[in-house]
Amino acid sequence: MQIKFTKMEGLGNDFVVLDVRKQARNLNFDNIRHIACRRTGVGCDQVLLIDKPVSVEANFSYKVFNSDGSPAEHCGNGFRCVALYFSRKQKVSSHLCAEVDSKLYYADIISENRVKANMGKPNFKPQDIGRLEVAAQPEYEFHSGEETLKFGAVSMGNPHAVLKVKNLNDIDVPTLGKAIQKSAGFRNGVNVGFFQLHDASTIDLKVWERGVGLTPACGTGACAAMAVGAKWGLLNNVVEVRQAGGNLQIEWNAEKNGDLTMTGPANHVFEGTMSI
Repeated sequence: MQIKFTKMEGLGNDFVVLDVRKQARNLNFDNIRHIACRRTGVGCDQVLLIDKPVSVEANFSYKVFNSDGSPAEHCGNGFRCVALYFSRKQKVSSHLCAEVDSKLYYADIISENRVKANMGKPNFKPQDIGRLEVAAQPEYEFHSGEETLKFGAVSMGNPHAVLKVKNLNDIDVPTLGKAIQKSAGFRNGVNVGFFQLHDASTIDLKVWERGVGLTPACGTGACAAMAVGAKWGLLNNVVEVRQAGGNLQIEWNAEKNGDLTMTGPANHVFEGTMSI
């Protein structure tokens, strides 16, 4: 089977975009892993499938698959990329609506490679984050050896645990991220973010992503860190989130409409055809 693809990236978080509106869509777990493999496939952090929407309001729908083949509910950097892809391919207006698992999300194309995405309202309900047996709290505890760590939990369409640290360089992100994913009580897995506070408008962030590992940047992770930090009273309603791949501007006006927006780059890398 031959399939056309587009390689895109946002802050170094890279994607293979497959437009399945006019080509094969019956891809299985092994197909996704093959596409995502950096040695035998195209190589990416996530595979994004664009399809026709069910909602008449949406321009398109899309699904997210991690490089290990597992499905993911949402992807912030990926959303900016598919919005830019659709805008260029269809030559449509700069305001777009995407359908993701029956939910609607909106994006505005600001310039040739910059997109502002409305990521919806942060959801702090434990049951919607995969922690079914606990009551909602501003902070939860995780025991690592003799140390007790505190984290916030939020869904940005996908589940996140967020920890504030003094110095990111002192954190073993892979080891601690895997431990929290395994033992912190998240039924469907979790993305684990570690942020260092510089001031009320600036944080540094690293995210251990479910099904992927450490990437140069995580869009929903940046939104989650901002939402948790603001809920803790540490952050203003506009924050620059700095990651290895670059910076995102996250804005959350909880008193206005409650939606959180993310502004950052999206780039086309190349197009091609591969055999599956």
